[in-house]
Amino acid sequence: VVPVFSAVVAAAPPMIKVKMAYVDTERCVNETEDGLRAKASLIKLKVKRESQLLAMEDQLKAAQEDLAVLSKSSKGPSPQLSAAVFSYDKMLRAYQDQLKATNQELARREDELFYPIEKKVKAIYKRIAEADGIDLVVDKKTVPVPGLKPEYDLTERVLREYNWGPPAGASSASA
Repeated sequence: VVPVFSAVVAAAPPMIKVKMAYVDTERCVNETEDGLRAKASLIKLKVKRESQLLAMEDQLKAAQEDLAVLSKSSKGPSPQLSAAVFSYDKMLRAYQDQLKATNQELARREDELFYPIEKKVKAIYKRIAEADGIDLVVDKKTVPVPGLKPEYDLTERVLREYNWGPPAGASSASA
């Protein structure tokens, strides 16, 4: 007698087809006309702040050299040396505070300049997705998916639409 095995075969889940595309949002933000202007504005501010910091660094170097000369010339603690150390320490703290303030200002300004551009870029690719029946749009940098085909890349299309508007017959994206 041969034993008979019976197996329960589960039904395969239904296949769900999802139409997907991707966008390099960072590239779109940086390469739009507004993004290029924002980048130039940010660079201009950065250069201005860096020149201020460089001037402070020069003052610190000069104070450091004065300290070295004073410490070699005096054979122990002196009121002049103490005053120079105090002055140097005060300048160093002012420099560090200015550096921190500059970095915060640059970060805040970058957000102010680029957030509206990013918002508009996202509105454009959402409108394109709706118009083309795309179910899912992912950011190429945020969700790296290996093997993405170039024909699924909406980046160039978003850039064109951002800079020159939607093609004739398409509804405009709201910013």
